[in-house]
Amino acid sequence: MQRSIREDSGTRRRARPRRSALGALTSMLVVAAMLPVALVALSGIASAAPVCTASGITINDRVVAQPPNSATPYPSTLVVSGQVGTISDVNVTFNDVTEPRTDDLDIVLEAPGGTNLLAVSDTGGLNAASNVDLTLDDAAATGLPDSTAWSSGTFKPTDFDATADEAFPAPAPAPSANTTLAAFNGLNPNGTWNLYVVDDSLGGGAGSIASWCLDITTNAAAQPTTTTVTSDDNPSFTGDSVTFTATVTSGAVPVPTGTVTFTSTGPPPRRTWP
Repeated sequence: MQRSIREDSGTRRRARPRRSALGALTSMLVVAAMLPVALVALSGIASAAPVCTASGITINDRVVAQPPNSATPYPSTLVVSGQVGTISDVNVTFNDVTEPRTDDLDIVLEAPGGTNLLAVSDTGGLNAASNVDLTLDDAAATGLPDSTAWSSGTFKPTDFDATADEAFPAPAPAPSANTTLAAFNGLNPNGTWNLYVVDDSLGGGAGSIASWCLDITTNAAAQPTTTTVTSDDNPSFTGDSVTFTATVTSGAVPVPTGTVTFTSTGPPPRRTWP
């Protein structure tokens, strides 16, 4: 642009051309696009929504001349998939438990790969439970009661009988010496989890569990991300208002968390005009 203008002072001055700021914007885009690679490593903990069975369990009462009677189905299975990293914490919940005599109830939880825990055994005395919701969590304040009735709440895994005395029909594993859910820490959470439920005493009657759930937290491994940065005004010029949008995608489940920060490289170089 070569046209000239005359100011009131009479001084002749060449008009400034409308200068593109695209070069400076390109520098900012490159810096922003590089950020998520470092951010993924910061997301070390991932907690997905609890995974629950779609159907319940019938607790069959033990009868004469039987060993502990297995529930239906036996085992009850729960498939976990798509979780990233290894287990750092796991809780198990039993929904709407009804049992005429909870002292008869023994439950083993088995992870994919075979690690198991005798989660509940010989608790609650000869008392009945009706539509009780139980969550087992190592961080709970107390375990289940020995001789008083169950109530809904959160408890530590509890066994009031020696593990060696518990017998579970095949295909259940022999109960391990593990006493906490931390036994599953460090394992791959993905795969089929098995829940083995038996009634180990004559009389009392049948019971039921409406469903059961696993709430798993993992030490999420770093996962690659792809970042796309777009501008709503391209090319843009000095004085324009520009909005940048960064879209970060990842194949990880759950998706890693992080922050995209746009950083300016500084104002463009100043030019002088005659």
